[in-house]
Amino acid sequence: MNLRFHRIYLIAVVVVLLLVIGVAAVAAVPGDYTAVYVSTERAGVTEDGLAYAPGDIIANDGPGQPWYTYFEAAAHGLAGRNINAFDLETLNPTANDAVAAPIYMSFSNGRVRLPGVSGPNGLATYNDIVKYEALLPAAAGDSFEVFFDGSDVGLSGRAEQIDSLSVWLPGDFVPVAVGVPGDCTAGLLFITTAANYRVPAADGTSLTGKGGDILAFCATNLGPNTAGFWFRAFSATAAGFHPLRTVRNLTVHDFAYDSNTGEWGLYISFSARTDFQMGAFSGYVNNVYLMDTTDLTPTLQVDLSTDYPTLNGTADGLEIEPYLVICSSDC
Repeated sequence: MNLRFHRIYLIAVVVVLLLVIGVAAVAAVPGDYTAVYVSTERAGVTEDGLAYAPGDIIANDGPGQPWYTYFEAAAHGLAGRNINAFDLETLNPTANDAVAAPIYMSFSNGRVRLPGVSGPNGLATYNDIVKYEALLPAAAGDSFEVFFDGSDVGLSGRAEQIDSLSVWLPGDFVPVAVGVPGDCTAGLLFITTAANYRVPAADGTSLTGKGGDILAFCATNLGPNTAGFWFRAFSATAAGFHPLRTVRNLTVHDFAYDSNTGEWGLYISFSARTDFQMGAFSGYVNNVYLMDTTDLTPTLQVDLSTDYPTLNGTADGLEIEPYLVICSSDC
């Protein structure tokens, strides 16, 4: 989910829509993009002189524009903590004017005490997702909460650390009950894990796989008592990625689910943690790609080594805002 990224949803009298959890009527134009948001594993200084720390999110509004700090970890009680995955949310026009747009974030640290939150609900691990909101005016402070508790739904240990995430709230998609346990009434989350995972599938069995796969979590409840079901939405092994743990910094821009076959189709952006191969395709670290998982044809969108003032570091968490062609009922 991206800042200023608006989805228009249509309820059409077409049989195909009965086969999907949700469809967003959007299509990205290859090569067109605007802002980029980045966190890094190590401190550094961009080519145009912006210093950043591992917990910071820095941003750039387009090629040739200057970098600026979007979220400064130390200013919000997270000094020394590393945000290694995040998702940015747009508030709708009816949202509470006292709250700024939330950031969903996950940390590479094993234990993070959330500023201003006491007791067990104030402790997050690398298997959790934290929701941060800035209260307005700035003097009002910050709000942190555990948005997704991974230990409630089978995530534990360093191997199952969340290293990319994309959050879809109920208003972001049209739920269809056919074949989908629980309807995803609390939301739908897409994540990747650092390494091998074992999580409970919708049919009661265990779903296992490698880091680099994209998992979809169909949430029936979120917060300290997280509940729901897991699906594998994309297999890095089946797609021929080498190394397998290539995909990270994931944003799911659009998706579909066929309840008859159990197959997913995702329209994603991602960057690689290292140079990679996918069949005959070669990809490179710090490059951001758009890809439709149904045809596996990545399209280069951003090269952080050339398209902007140089980052002088490796993206750990990342999100881009591609321009979108949005089709309404009169297209």
